Amino acid sequence: MRGNRLSRDSSGHENHGVNHGVNPEDGTFDGVGAYLEVPDHPSLNLGTGDFSISARIHTEAEVNDILGDVLEKYDPDLRRGITLSIKSSAGGYQSQGTDRHVCFGIDNARISDWKDCGRPSRTSNYVSNSLTVFQGKLHGGSIPRAEVCRCDGAEQWTSLKRFYSPPDWQPVSPTDNGGQPTREEVSEWSRVTSLTIHDGRLFASIGSCTSSVLDAPADVRGRFYSLEAGKCVSYENDPGPGWKHLVAIRHAGLLKIYVDGNLVAKSTAFDPAEYDLSNDRSLRIGFGQTDYFCGKIADMRIYHRALSEEEIAKLCTKVPGETGR
Repeated sequence: MRGNRLSRDSSGHENHGVNHGVNPEDGTFDGVGAYLEVPDHPSLNLGTGDFSISARIHTEAEVNDILGDVLEKYDPDLRRGITLSIKSSAGGYQSQGTDRHVCFGIDNARISDWKDCGRPSRTSNYVSNSLTVFQGKLHGGSIPRAEVCRCDGAEQWTSLKRFYSPPDWQPVSPTDNGGQPTREEVSEWSRVTSLTIHDGRLFASIGSCTSSVLDAPADVRGRFYSLEAGKCVSYENDPGPGWKHLVAIRHAGLLKIYVDGNLVAKSTAFDPAEYDLSNDRSLRIGFGQTDYFCGKIADMRIYHRALSEEEIAKLCTKVPGETGR
């Protein structure tokens, strides 16, 4: 699908798309209701084999909407298929950030166990409404020192800043105090109420603590846990606005993401036989499980094989509109 004929399949497979409001002149998706729908066809079912998705996307530096899905062929009832989207970071009770993260996932109704990722602060049984990704790493906030921490590996948390930490002040740990600090001790505590990203910077807001801490034992409180639904990979650094070339690949039990010809992320290994992605849903470009895409998409390609790095480099320099299979 190319150039100013975004609803036409130029590969020769006749998988033409129905245009639902996409600007055919420049490939603009309005983020409100515009997308392309390609009816299901056996050539679009990727099964358990290798495949590659290649596309050029354009996003503005400042947007008033989340960026949304680039492509999906996914059945939410069966939880089977593929998704490729651009997302931004946001913690609980917060608005979306202005950063961009490329997310590529496959699923066949599989889900992992919850993984204990550790406790950012040994003196806290509470994690504020503040989890976000900044410069490719997970960040979180905790009490009692209004502390921002960065996850540097399995259960490895690095303290970056204690916003409230008077000289010689040693708060009583809930763990050391049987989970019942006194009201006077709690009144001294402070917390990070939110974390978000704007204009390339990490922002933190600080507030006081609540009385709910008084009767909260430490146990699982104050720890982070993670879960993987299907198999996923994401590029946590912001690729920036403007035109970018994306390639998402499944090959030999790995998912990979390339941005502008560079390998930027890959998943942990999995058994491809466990992920049959075939389903009878339409392939949708610019819409999916996240939201309508806000930006431009050009030169969308799907291959039933893994592209080589040489082929990816060549696609990066190809002028949109040139044909290729």
